[in-house]
Amino acid sequence: MNLLKESYISLVELIEAVKEGGEKTLDTQKVLEKIEKVPVEKEEREGDERVSVKKPSKKRIVEKTIRVPEAKLDLLMNLVSELIINRSAFFSLCEKLETQDDLSQFPKELKEATQTMRRVTAELQATVTELHMLPIKTLFGRFPGLVRTLSREKGKEIRLEMSGEETQLDKMMIEKMGDPLIHLIRNAIDHGIETPEEREAKGKPKYGTI
Repeated sequence: MNLLKESYISLVELIEAVKEGGEKTLDTQKVLEKIEKVPVEKEEREGDERVSVKKPSKKRIVEKTIRVPEAKLDLLMNLVSELIINRSAFFSLCEKLETQDDLSQFPKELKEATQTMRRVTAELQATVTELHMLPIKTLFGRFPGLVRTLSREKGKEIRLEMSGEETQLDKMMIEKMGDPLIHLIRNAIDHGIETPEEREAKGKPKYGTI
């Protein structure tokens, strides 16, 4: 602080002397030597710490999603509603047992409620399972571009034929099948199909088929 004050006073005196047309000699070397001796590293480091305080990073949460047709959601809601109604029927039967009230129809009512429960739970399970099912074309869609790229790189002519794209599989299974199928396609192009010249020399069509 004293050094700053001293430098300021010297600078003011120099300016005043210039204004009055006189001369004022400022020993700049002496002032610079004092400035260099000031322990500024610690202050800069502390300042850096204040400036570079890092806020806790918020990890982005990626949620897996599945597109569900509205018709399947409607079916699911209907099944849940039916399940709730059937639950009420079971509660009513339990009350009859507790009160021993009009048990003449109890066996029939119990059988009907049980059958309804079995049917609804089976349909509910099937519907929920279908929600996780996707057409395999979601996996096949990446293959045509892959084959075109590899064909150009290897100098080969290849046709890719696909069928059964509408076959539905579990989403997780489709995800796990991707890399193995890509590996098979690469191997077929690298080692299973010759160049057009080699194929024609062997009497084969110049293009290979996967």
